[in-house]
Amino acid sequence: MRRFERPQASGLSLWNPITKPLWITALAVLILDRVTKVWAVAALTDQPPRDFIGSILRLHLIGNAGAAFSVGMGRSALLSAFAFFVIGAIIYFATSLISKRWALTLGLVLGGALGNLIDRITQSKGGFLEGEVIDFLELPHWPIFNLADIAVSTAAVLAIILSIKNILPTGKRPDRRLG
Repeated sequence: MRRFERPQASGLSLWNPITKPLWITALAVLILDRVTKVWAVAALTDQPPRDFIGSILRLHLIGNAGAAFSVGMGRSALLSAFAFFVIGAIIYFATSLISKRWALTLGLVLGGALGNLIDRITQSKGGFLEGEVIDFLELPHWPIFNLADIAVSTAAVLAIILSIKNILPTGKRPDRRLG
């Protein structure tokens, strides 16, 4: 049985030219997510839904105890544990990244996961990690969501594109001298 080993692409620190997009993207997503959620709670609490961009985008504040599309309702602690795992895995493998595009993609996931995890911690009406995520953006015939959800969904699309293009996140760096 082979022991799991962490891929070593660079041996660099967590802050290096490849990982810089990861940390900057994660921080930007987290800040934008937190600012918009604080605004949404202040401006939309006890208010009826209102049109923001015609009837295309509405502002409608809800608490979501599930995941995207309200999947996993009532499983906030399990979703929180999964978020901790994802955050830890991204940090653990960060120095192994060989692609700035994957770093950006994982930065979107990290920022989104942190944003929604902070909600689950701070918006708890019950036990630890039992809180609801603040959602406030509504499209017609679509579940209500937030900026963290947009970041994670965008990352999923980017990950599919990068995988189709056979751009690897970790591994040996290609020798540029060979072409």
